Parts: sequence; C-alpha cells; structure tokens
Amino acid sequence: MFDNLQRAIEAAKKSGDDSPLMQGVSATLNQWLQIFARHGITPIEAQGQPFDPNLHEAVMQQPSADQPTGTVLQVLQQGFQIHDRVLRPATVIVSTEG
Repeated sequence: MFDNLQRAIEAAKKSGDDSPLMQGVSATLNQWLQIFARHGITPIEAQGQPFDPNLHEAVMQQPSADQPTGTVLQVLQQGFQIHDRVLRPATVIVSTEG
C-alpha cells in the first residue's frame, strides 16, 4: 500500500496535479510514515548515497558522467529498517563509469 501511495504522488508530480485528492494521498502517506516512526521503522536514505549491499538491492546499473561509480542514481522502491535491522532493502539503480 505504501508503495502505491508513493507511485501515485510521483505520477501526480510529473503531471502537475495538485488536486485535493493528491493532497489527501500525500497526507495519507505522511500518516503512514508517522506510524512507522512511532514503531522505530525508518526509511533507508539511498538517493545519492554510495551503494551499500547491506541496505540496497541493485537491480540495474547505468552509466553516469555526473556521479562517481557506485552511487545510487535512483530509488525504485523505498527501503525500511527497524533500528539497525533492515526490513526491506531499497531497490536502486547504481552508477557505473560514464
């Protein structure tokens, strides 16, 4: 459910949709994040970070002239951890030599 809410928000941003429905979807996503935080569940920060196989699952590599090799270029699916334990790794695209 969380992933679908994120996808809906991203699609709305790309199309410029700022309707009350999208604001409601965004508020719902924020409520999920607050509930997760109350239970010690935090999102894994991956965008722009060095690839870490303990936190990230690389599904694709992409050449990049802007980022050093081994940098997370894009997060395809948000990862989560509870305290120091990974619940779900972030699914990512990682840079290679451009």
